[in-house]
Amino acid sequence: MKVKKLLNTSEVITYTQIEKDLFESGYRIFPSLPLKDVIDNDIKKSLNRKGKLHFENSHFDFVIYDKVFSPVFAIEFDGPSHFEFEKKRKADIRKNKICQLASFPLIRITDLEIDYVDSISILQYIIYRFIKWKEEIGRIQAEIQEDILEMSDVEFTSKTEEGFLDPSIDPSFWFAVSPGSERSDQDGIFKASYSYGIYKGITSNDKYTWEGGKIRSDEIQVLIEGQEEFGLKFALVIEEDYDRKDSPANYFFKNGKLPIYFGQPNGVNIPSICESICEYLCYKNVLKWLEKNYN
Repeated sequence: MKVKKLLNTSEVITYTQIEKDLFESGYRIFPSLPLKDVIDNDIKKSLNRKGKLHFENSHFDFVIYDKVFSPVFAIEFDGPSHFEFEKKRKADIRKNKICQLASFPLIRITDLEIDYVDSISILQYIIYRFIKWKEEIGRIQAEIQEDILEMSDVEFTSKTEEGFLDPSIDPSFWFAVSPGSERSDQDGIFKASYSYGIYKGITSNDKYTWEGGKIRSDEIQVLIEGQEEFGLKFALVIEEDYDRKDSPANYFFKNGKLPIYFGQPNGVNIPSICESICEYLCYKNVLKWLEKNYN
């Protein structure tokens, strides 16, 4: 028979990894759905000619639906061609723009996200975070609301100044507390960097200093030191004339609008995910050293 496969090899792996967890949580994943069957046609009013053609003729690799079959977010698998060919890159930007205008979350993944870290892939961890957000957000919001009701007017005003929520009453912050990390603007990648080490001989906190994430002291013996870095796609480009060598801030000052948007669904906090994975990799290195030297 002369037939075509619905999914390529990487897309099959993507579907297989997350279908079970989504199904058990009441969600459904559908492959290869046309954009016009997921996003309302009214969005075409805000698109240029090429954007309208893309809306009519393009599809999402995967769309996740909730229990009442409303679309929740989409997943796009970006193979090597998405980075090698300008035509493909511009098509991706148009799709990003459509999702941004529709306020429809979009996650872009590569082979990196379907690689396994021990028994779980990065994509599975991302989906796990999304599912846990849905399970936990009601409790988090109830606790925050209880705290708000006990606040004085002055205290509440101080925590909502200039339209920004103080972390103590921000559900997103409660769900994913993120320490400082490094972010690279180029290609929209967020990179977390963690240092680790095992040291012998420290007897007092005032006898050592920190330099570049490492302990320095004349009194210690360095048994192991290292650093792990991990990054994922965080910001999606939505303007075709944006030069990725420039910063989003510079583009904003020149054009009055940001050339990127952060399309992840609730719970999928990319900086927090990168930091968690980076911290785990450091832990694994330390554990490996201990097993080798103390078994």
